[in-house]
Amino acid sequence: MLTFFPMLEVPFLYGRGWDETADNNAELVVVLTKQANMRFFGGENSVGQTLQLGEDLYQVVGVLDDWLIVPKFYGQNNAMYSQPFDIFMPFSAQISKEIFTTSLINITCWKPAEDESTAAFLASECSWIKIWAELENDEKKQQFQLFLDNYAQQQQAQGRFANRILNKLVSVKQYLNEEKIVPEDSKIAVSLAALFLIVCLLNCMGLMMAKFHGKAGEAGLRRAVGASRQHLIAQFSVELAVVGFIGGVLGLLLAQLGLVAMTNLYSHLHSSLMQMNALIVVITLALAVVISCIFGLIPILKASRIQLSSQLKSL
Repeated sequence: MLTFFPMLEVPFLYGRGWDETADNNAELVVVLTKQANMRFFGGENSVGQTLQLGEDLYQVVGVLDDWLIVPKFYGQNNAMYSQPFDIFMPFSAQISKEIFTTSLINITCWKPAEDESTAAFLASECSWIKIWAELENDEKKQQFQLFLDNYAQQQQAQGRFANRILNKLVSVKQYLNEEKIVPEDSKIAVSLAALFLIVCLLNCMGLMMAKFHGKAGEAGLRRAVGASRQHLIAQFSVELAVVGFIGGVLGLLLAQLGLVAMTNLYSHLHSSLMQMNALIVVITLALAVVISCIFGLIPILKASRIQLSSQLKSL
């Protein structure tokens, strides 16, 4: 059975995650995030050190490297875009020490607990635990689904799940769609941005056609002194590439200003969500150059195919 860390391929700066034995025996071990390790131990290798939580001492077995899954599907729905919790520990240890809080989990109850104690909550008809499993193929998925069905039917025969059985086995993508983690206004914003891009490209194509039409005389003169049609296409293509590059740079500057404004507006979200990395910058510039050349290809071909005599008359 894979535990949380290897299943999600979590990177480690020091140490490693706990094993299955620690889960089964409710061992008092913890894994810290890089930020928590900096706060508690000054950023040094803290593996083997102890950290006091409440009245108990927990041994540090690992420190995470920089790691942020967006959206954070393994957490509660209202914190999908926040940074990871500072401390990870075995689930069994959290239960035995009663150090979990219901305010940080999603709870669905068929009937309320008998009282407000932890023992009553654990014995109640409440669904609050998310189980993630890595299933390599469809056969294992079907086997696991069969196991869930048999367990649910067995529990229903004992008087549980009076309304209906909710034992769906879904992928991460399906789960995010069902929980509506990505808000509708974000999808609308992406659609509007795509439409705005198309409008800008059509305007760019119109400007290029007007520009090359005005250079008909220059093109005719160059053809008259020996320049081939391929030379004209190469010259105009370079101009398009330069225009596209400059447009990409200006777009990145405007996008950065927008990110700064969004960071101030949505201050509750993790700051790394509002940053552009080097890959985004390179892709944006390359896309701007390529799209500019593609949309300018029609006016370039049109300008290069005008009859030489008509071009010279315009001089």
